[in-house]
Amino acid sequence: MRRTANVLFVCGLLVLAYSFLSSSLSPLSTFDPAGDLPDRIDDVYLNFDSLRTDLGDYAWPTDASRKMSSAFASFRTMHFHAGIDISTNGRIGYKVLASRDGYVSRISVSPYGYGKMLHVKHRDGFTTVYAHLRGFSTDIEAYVREQQYKNGLYGLEATFDEAIFPVSKGEVIAYTGDTGVGPPHLHFEIRDESLNPLNPLLCPAFAAAITDTRFPEFQQVSFAPFDYASRIDGSAAPVVQNVHKRSNRKYTLPRVVHLNGSVGISVKGSDQNNTTWQRSSVYRYELHIDSTLLFTSTHDRFSAKETEQIAIHYDWSFVQSGEGRFQKLFLEPGNNLPLYSRLPERAGVLVSSSFTRGEHQIRIVASDIAGNASELTAVVVFDEPPSIDVRRIEERFVLIPQSSDDLQSVTIGSKLPGRKSWNLRTYDPTALASTADGYVLPIDPHSPRLIRVSALDNQGSQSYPIFFAPATSRSSNTSLTLKKEFLRDYLLVAITSHLPFTLRPSLWIIDKESKTLADINAADERTYVGTIPLNSVSGGTVRLEANGMVNETSVSAFDEFSLFPITPEEGGTIVVGNGEFTIDFPASGVYQPFYCRIEKSDGGYTVLPRDVLLNHGATVYFRGPATEDPGALGLYHADQGGFDLLSKTQEEGVLKGRIRNLLGDFAIREDSTAPAISSFLVRISQGRLRLAARLHDKGSGVDAASIRMTLDETMLIAAYDPYNHRLEFDEPFSLPAGAHVARIEVTDRMGNGTSMAKTFHTSR
Repeated sequence: MRRTANVLFVCGLLVLAYSFLSSSLSPLSTFDPAGDLPDRIDDVYLNFDSLRTDLGDYAWPTDASRKMSSAFASFRTMHFHAGIDISTNGRIGYKVLASRDGYVSRISVSPYGYGKMLHVKHRDGFTTVYAHLRGFSTDIEAYVREQQYKNGLYGLEATFDEAIFPVSKGEVIAYTGDTGVGPPHLHFEIRDESLNPLNPLLCPAFAAAITDTRFPEFQQVSFAPFDYASRIDGSAAPVVQNVHKRSNRKYTLPRVVHLNGSVGISVKGSDQNNTTWQRSSVYRYELHIDSTLLFTSTHDRFSAKETEQIAIHYDWSFVQSGEGRFQKLFLEPGNNLPLYSRLPERAGVLVSSSFTRGEHQIRIVASDIAGNASELTAVVVFDEPPSIDVRRIEERFVLIPQSSDDLQSVTIGSKLPGRKSWNLRTYDPTALASTADGYVLPIDPHSPRLIRVSALDNQGSQSYPIFFAPATSRSSNTSLTLKKEFLRDYLLVAITSHLPFTLRPSLWIIDKESKTLADINAADERTYVGTIPLNSVSGGTVRLEANGMVNETSVSAFDEFSLFPITPEEGGTIVVGNGEFTIDFPASGVYQPFYCRIEKSDGGYTVLPRDVLLNHGATVYFRGPATEDPGALGLYHADQGGFDLLSKTQEEGVLKGRIRNLLGDFAIREDSTAPAISSFLVRISQGRLRLAARLHDKGSGVDAASIRMTLDETMLIAAYDPYNHRLEFDEPFSLPAGAHVARIEVTDRMGNGTSMAKTFHTSR
């Protein structure tokens, strides 16, 4: 009865919490309520609205320590951390204890990832997971060794029913180790009936074990345009600000940020408990504007199926550029993670038209599961930059504002060509002479100086500057430079000259169907910037053409790129290089429309953008070059690190492979070189036999399943550590006196094989 009561109590709390959040969150009008959002939300949260387990029944799973070195849902490459890491103080061999009554439902042994791992299933259908183990309890270890020798492989996957390995709460089931990736520690998870991870610190025994009085910390905040027409401080590119720390838990931004259009905020922060120096992701974020809670994310549970959506939970462009992990405080279309309290897509996106014009306060709260909370405040101004034009009418310069009602000031700058600093003077518009068109500016039309005109409105928003450059006696040899940057679903283009533009340049976008003049604005006297929505461009080859007048000389610049729209509804197939390279996106293969680009690179092709997460992946076909040994060719893929073998299977000279998450670089490489075996060591001491060696392969990589170690033709099951390139057998072993031969055989993933034998002698 007590367990049933606890379960009902927990379920009731969760239902109340979700009801409170659903009713209290009021995301203004920053999202489109049209469509079937309620059905989508119900599907996402169906398995997460209740928690059918007794959290009070889970016990701390080891005698190693009460230190948590990594938190639940912390950042990992392409997935969330599914549990917590418990410190073993750099040592191995501590006891691993069953957290609850149950039975061993799965045993996994692998050189990679979690290494040696146990799953224990409990009566309510929940499962606890214990990983990176050195070994198992006696009966489980005996079973594992028997199966390894039976299969002739180190790796093992086995599942069981409740009759084979029943365990009791607190029973020793394994020992801590360092198998798989990482230094010695115990990785522990709690998973629900559908194997979705649950934060262990929701359990009272775990929360009590961890001392945490530290506050989460903020480092930086990013403001990013959500579309081509949006701006941050007049910029169409993301703007990152460092935070100012006022106290242990209070932060501010150093200056006011001006926003126009649709803008998403992302935050770079971290958290740390008292028992470790390592930093983890923040448990909970809230985004408030004025008195309204706009967005929240909480790391209590997530979907195992959707764990790769960490790449849309964070701003992946910052991750890939090495600038850090910025968690988005808005909900991207296609995001199916149950972290956001049933908020609809686009919740958290700041849309300036939804707010009154002027200043508003942003408040971001970061909290840990122990209740320690930090707060960052900032002032933002929602305002459209004032639009002005300056025309030379006869012998006068006339400023023509789009609206003069809220024009606060006009600033005129002048400087001689070649000088760096501007001579600036600011005027009250009402003090200027007026005409039917606007205001007469006090500018000498015959001045040899470069002129800069800008205006400020009553909210402090700055107009784009307008420049007038006289001809100079310097050489008229000049040229334009076109630079482009793809951001979300638009293109940012900068036109630059090494001398000031005499007249405003033009930028044309030419595709197979149309020629369109882009809207551009001055960034400085030598640079103009414009944005182009990619959905306005037809697929195929796109040409950019910039024309300008510099030192009274006409100059031009050109650029070309290929663009292929890919939609969730239809997917798409792209063929380039006269059929040499093809990539096929299935229907529902992407979360939202994106615009694919393919560039020829050394030995292959680069498929962009790199930071767009795929839903159901894509299939790649690459025709291999003519070679004497086509079997040595492999298709390789790299998204963030080095190249990894994707496929070695050929059909009529075409290599076919499938990618899962991210695009990147694709190449065909030849690998006919076998792995190298070195440092082969044999040692016998006190009845133990130790054989060790190093395995290296610079091509396709060692095939762990191919490794064979024998002693006098007898199979030995050796542990392989691919991260440190080590192969080792270390067990009690009885050897008769005489000569013995130890042998290692290994192939790489392309099938190139090698072996090494070592003869040694023993005496009684």
